[in-house]
Amino acid sequence: SVVRLGYGQLPELIYWWVDGYLDLDDGQSSLLRQDLEKIHEWHRRQELPQLANTLATLQTQAVSDVTPAQLCGWVDALKPRIGAVLDQAEPGLATLATRLTPEQLAHLQHQLDKRQQQWRDEWLKGNDAERQARRLERLIDRAEDFYGPLSTEQQTLLRTGVANSPFDLALAQAEMLRRQQDVYQTLQTLASGRLSPAQARAEVHQWLTRVQ
Repeated sequence: SVVRLGYGQLPELIYWWVDGYLDLDDGQSSLLRQDLEKIHEWHRRQELPQLANTLATLQTQAVSDVTPAQLCGWVDALKPRIGAVLDQAEPGLATLATRLTPEQLAHLQHQLDKRQQQWRDEWLKGNDAERQARRLERLIDRAEDFYGPLSTEQQTLLRTGVANSPFDLALAQAEMLRRQQDVYQTLQTLASGRLSPAQARAEVHQWLTRVQ
């Protein structure tokens, strides 16, 4: 029921997420809403049947032990589906980005700065033991959202995984900052007015490739 509700509301949810970063005007809002509805209708018609077939296959395999090779194979099978959605989004993203104002780019930078501070508050505060405890708490919460209450044995398994994880805070922070700088600089280039429609589309395509 959660998936059905969330999927049906995706255009609206994505719109509000984008608007939160860019503070769109009425014309931009109308443009984005129309594009999102078109993509959603295309996805419902073209992509859902393929995803249903993939999930049916996963359902039959998930009843037995799963190997790393199987998991990698599932990821590889789903990647083209993500790429197909981004291909559909390219034209609308390019059009919207070329209409952004300097004030909206400033709003975006402010929102990115807030995200950075939230990340630091969540991940960098406290000593190593406290940070590890927060990571474990988040993992347990996410797992229980999906599976229901975990047993003591399952929680111990997660605790061991967190303790042995090669997770690197410095690397994670550098990657977050790189991604934020990439999206800001890409939108700044697109909003400059110096690109033709074809060049703008190519710029968006290159950015989405980097995102993937």
